[in-house]
Amino acid sequence: MRKSFIGLTFVCAAMLFSSQSVMGFSADDEVQFFLEEVETPESVQKKIDNYNAFLTQSTAFVSQNDDEEYDEGLDEGDQAKPEMSDDEFEELLGKIVNVAKKAWEMIAANKPVLNQKFDYANALPSLVDNAYELQGFSALKNRSYRLYAKNFFGATVYDITYTAVHRFGGSYESKGKFLSTVSVIPSDISVLWGYTVNIDVEQVSLANMGSKSEPVASIGLQVTSHIKTIVKESFHRQVFEFQGNNEVAEAVKL
Repeated sequence: MRKSFIGLTFVCAAMLFSSQSVMGFSADDEVQFFLEEVETPESVQKKIDNYNAFLTQSTAFVSQNDDEEYDEGLDEGDQAKPEMSDDEFEELLGKIVNVAKKAWEMIAANKPVLNQKFDYANALPSLVDNAYELQGFSALKNRSYRLYAKNFFGATVYDITYTAVHRFGGSYESKGKFLSTVSVIPSDISVLWGYTVNIDVEQVSLANMGSKSEPVASIGLQVTSHIKTIVKESFHRQVFEFQGNNEVAEAVKL
């Protein structure tokens, strides 16, 4: 009887780790990814609306005090820009830089990473140190996508909603179209038991889609999903694309 029990134990263990396993842990298990546009979750939309309301109030306050503060700064010599030729100005205007985050964690061990500060990138002219030196940015725009994955047996491995956000249309001395507050916000996260999911913004790519004299900034956020079980790992990447003259963010699977 004891030998039969031991034999049965080995058989069960072999079935668990064989390619015929029905529990999602097989070495031959392939994960397929799907991406589709969805409505922005209500909780995320509410935060975006609150942020835009704050921006409206802040802009009104700055507009009332801007002239006085600017004059005071010039008197002290703090805000005067160094003189440069038109060619030098154009060269620096057309050079796009990101003075915010270059990479960050979004989801660690199936849970969203909670930072005290909102992680985002931007695409600004190299003439400035921050987005506050530009004018004309839009309110925070948003577009949401559902990314989910299914294993060989048709079970949904994970299901996450991403909301791509950005502010576009900012200009410097009435020139160019630049980007600020560019990010991807995860929500509505569901992960199958036995799987561990980590998702990061792994790379921020910048480009000038216009000219040196009239630059149009572009940002690509490469989001990498790392899915792991006790016997296998897989990676999936998608890029969220943003442009300085467009309120619509596009998601592309790689």
